[in-house]
Amino acid sequence: MAYPIHERAQEAFSEFVDDPFLQKHGVIRRQSHMRNRRGLDIYTQSWAPAGSSRRPCGLVCMIHGFMVHSGGPWELTAIAMVKQGFAVYALDLQGHGRSEGLRGYIPDIQWLLDDCIEFFNCSRAEAPGLPAFLYGESLGGALALLVSLRQPGVWKGVILSGPMCGIARSFMPPWPMELLLPLASIVVPTWKAVPTQSLVKASYKEPTFRKLIRTDPYLCRGLPRVASARELLKACDEVQRRSYEVCVPLLILHGDTDHVCDVKATEVVYERVQSHDKTLKILPGMWHQLIGEPPENVDCVFKLVFSWLRDRATGACNGNAKG
Repeated sequence: MAYPIHERAQEAFSEFVDDPFLQKHGVIRRQSHMRNRRGLDIYTQSWAPAGSSRRPCGLVCMIHGFMVHSGGPWELTAIAMVKQGFAVYALDLQGHGRSEGLRGYIPDIQWLLDDCIEFFNCSRAEAPGLPAFLYGESLGGALALLVSLRQPGVWKGVILSGPMCGIARSFMPPWPMELLLPLASIVVPTWKAVPTQSLVKASYKEPTFRKLIRTDPYLCRGLPRVASARELLKACDEVQRRSYEVCVPLLILHGDTDHVCDVKATEVVYERVQSHDKTLKILPGMWHQLIGEPPENVDCVFKLVFSWLRDRATGACNGNAKG
């Protein structure tokens, strides 16, 4: 199997992303912390092929979505990429997972970009000369695109999964909350007052996977905070406004039944980007979180991802991948 989600435990994530599971897949995990410019402790981790003879053929720097974190199911994606010969780096965004900050609170989207760039600069310095790629899901997709715009010429390519180029109408704040959001985010920025559907229920198609997600102790729960909603909309606006500047090789994967992030906005962004090497795959019947699909869909998605990565790692991956 291309993706280790098929071996997932049936009770809790903590029961399978453990040392025996990593050893079984030939993966070494390193956990660390970074003190950011605002004095907050940001949790970081990396995964690499076990054994000194298995030099990575490239780096993948991953950015997770809103309310989730770099562990749990996200770690399965990292393991799958390591098995393809890549070293993988990820951080928990401020207010998410094991990083400091009020849970689910994004005071300024630019601060998240600052943290990503600081950590990924250090990550790339550990393996100079290797091709480096960005991979982002949902909010992480928007952040990955904005990181690439801040660092032109640095990244070999960017992969976006269900990217937040726009928020689906069903997840937008209702009228008149949408109009009042700028004022409310100044007066009561941390207030959990933006009514939405259940993000987990709307994102993951497989009921068993939804059940597993809900056992995750690091998942942010409850309604989005007012300032966070404002910053998500600002990120969408910046992605759309600056999409004409994007020149990096780009792969976008988006389920056509995504009820969280707007597929039409993704299509508009794709048409605007100036990359000579760009691919958009609209996946019939798939939901927002592509790892929450049935196993055959997950394998199909990640075969596309792995093939795209390896083709752009300029031959460095030859002979490194494990099935």
